[in-house]
Amino acid sequence: MVAGAAAALLVPLLLLIIGLIAALLDKGSMAAYIDAQPGGIWVQPVESIYQSSLSQLTPIACLTTLVSVAAFVAGLLALALFVLGHFAFRSALDTVTRLQLAVHTQAFQLGMTDMLWGRKLSRQQLIVDSCGQILASIQAWRYNVPFTVLLAVSTLAVALTVHFWLTGTAVLVVVLIIMFYRAAARRIKAESRIWKDRAAQQLSMILEQLRQVPLVTSYLLPTIPGDSKEDSLSRYNAALLRDRAGANVLNPLLLLLLVTAAAGMLLLLAGFNILKQPPELTMGGLFVLVTAWSAVALAITRMYSLRTILTQGDDAAAEIFLFLDRQPSLDESPGATAMDPVGHKIEIDAVTVADGLGRKLLDDVSLLIQTPTRIALMATDSRVPRAVAGLLVRFIDPTAGRVLFDSRDGRLFTIESVRAQTALAPQHGMLFTGTVQENILGNDTRFSSTQLIEAAKRAAAYDFIQRLPQGFDTIVGEHGMSLDQGQAFRIGLARAALRDPAILVVEEPEDDLDPESAGQVGAGLSQVAEGRTLIISPSRVETLREVDQIVLIDEGRLAAAGTHNDLLHSSELYRHLHYVRFNEFRD
Repeated sequence: MVAGAAAALLVPLLLLIIGLIAALLDKGSMAAYIDAQPGGIWVQPVESIYQSSLSQLTPIACLTTLVSVAAFVAGLLALALFVLGHFAFRSALDTVTRLQLAVHTQAFQLGMTDMLWGRKLSRQQLIVDSCGQILASIQAWRYNVPFTVLLAVSTLAVALTVHFWLTGTAVLVVVLIIMFYRAAARRIKAESRIWKDRAAQQLSMILEQLRQVPLVTSYLLPTIPGDSKEDSLSRYNAALLRDRAGANVLNPLLLLLLVTAAAGMLLLLAGFNILKQPPELTMGGLFVLVTAWSAVALAITRMYSLRTILTQGDDAAAEIFLFLDRQPSLDESPGATAMDPVGHKIEIDAVTVADGLGRKLLDDVSLLIQTPTRIALMATDSRVPRAVAGLLVRFIDPTAGRVLFDSRDGRLFTIESVRAQTALAPQHGMLFTGTVQENILGNDTRFSSTQLIEAAKRAAAYDFIQRLPQGFDTIVGEHGMSLDQGQAFRIGLARAALRDPAILVVEEPEDDLDPESAGQVGAGLSQVAEGRTLIISPSRVETLREVDQIVLIDEGRLAAAGTHNDLLHSSELYRHLHYVRFNEFRD
């Protein structure tokens, strides 16, 4: 704030000094310049400084002194602007960092709901894009409001002291231009809305004529009922032209008003300096006046242009605060107990699950899963397997119905104990930037190196890990060594195997894997799934043949269940999905 005020006050001081330099060059001496002035307010302190400090100097020495002072003031101005920009960015960055931490904390409290359903803005977008817009908005506000506002006020004050009536006339002209322009803009926009509505009406009629083509062709009608297509298109184009004509006149109108006002002010200046003797304004006074007017106009234009960036910042802040105000969808019962390992069955009992927009992904679905077993989930909506996965891992709770583990409602158990019995292995492995060992262990110190290696072997990942440049110490993830999807999946599978869950929920990799990699993925899945319940969203036909049961869900309802061969014979929908998703000749 102090730096902005200092910079705003240094600008008019610099203008006055440069004006004095121009006057000195015009008159040849400071004394001649002062004698030529009509006695404006700003000349009095200049005359005092001249009498006390500069009267004994030659014109060259006086000019050198003024140039040196101007350079010094310009340096101070540059320093003040640098400090202002630095602290404006620093304070904006501190504010945005607190927002990013709040979003990060809220993301952990909300859990996986957004990732399952997909929100309007993801958490990554909130932290990167929305916070970036807020950063730019706060920085622009804190830089411009102290500096630009004070600059407009101080330079306007200088212009008024140089010539009060001329500056007052200029301000009045600008105010009248703004009022006239805004009134014209309101009228033009009102007419534009009328023509937009007419264009939309004509477009609707044109589209209706296109929809009548089957009627005309089937009944052999000579023409489409109603107006001809030529007339409809002509009226549509005319409405568009009238709409654009109104919009296109605004900028030329503003330019015409500004040019007219500038010409009028130039005539006034010429009148003051030519028709009146002696002239009202010297070269120095004229320079200061015109430059001060320009600075005021620049400051006002800059403040006006801030509207867009401030609006974007407000919208981004609204999105973030909407996210921060949301409440977690999961509640743990006060008397929740730890869940024992699932020994007999899992029941999905009349479960309904809706996404964030209220659309039902599961609609009164009931399913009995005897453990241990291997079940493949297929659905016409790719979010349905994720919904089932979210229920079992308890990332979400059902909108209606229950999920029972050995006949007990999962909501009666602590969330931590439920997730200790389940593990999720997504298709991309969910790798973070770190070593392979860190990705499998996940900073969990309970496991030994022997257990780590054994888990990698069960997931069929040990051999390729050993071939990496540093083995288990190789950096992988977004900023590390790039792995193919099959390798990343197997590291994620090793992470799940290490925790020895009773229930394993898997998304098979969807990328086209080479035969060797696909075989390794299949081998890893078979070894890790042994002795536990596997719920899998399949992408390989081999998986469909190997699982104990395939569950098919269509439009939220349980459509069919059975083995691969059974469903090929009994379910037309399954045959269609099998052809579309798993037939290697489908393309």
